[in-house]
Amino acid sequence: MGSTPLIAAVKSSQIELVQELLRAGARPDLRDRDGLDATSWAKRSGNQQIFDLLSAVYRPDSTTLLSEELLAAAKNGQLSKVNALLRKGANPDCRDSIEQENMTPLMIAATNADLSIVATLLKNGADVNARSPAGYTA
Repeated sequence: MGSTPLIAAVKSSQIELVQELLRAGARPDLRDRDGLDATSWAKRSGNQQIFDLLSAVYRPDSTTLLSEELLAAAKNGQLSKVNALLRKGANPDCRDSIEQENMTPLMIAATNADLSIVATLLKNGADVNARSPAGYTA
């Protein structure tokens, strides 16, 4: 599936349309071709009002949320947050299919030359041999 009308409304921050689609029975759990649901898109866009609206009717699994937070923390150089998320069970080999072209947190940290996050991810079992679609490793 490419996308859904609900995801399109979320991505364009159209709260009234999101509300109407939910009233009409739109399913917030459906994922687009990138594997993200409407709630994940609302979180990524930073639209708290739409996120809260969707969260009232659907809660994504904790694994998805932890992965998204870990990828963002690696991208933003937030070592303490990376550590906290790994302690909560975030997968050090999760993939970001949107922002970083299907890269892992390790690939992102290596690209950013963030050696402290690289070391933390490796210590927590990140796969140094994981490859991007282009064939690159960390």
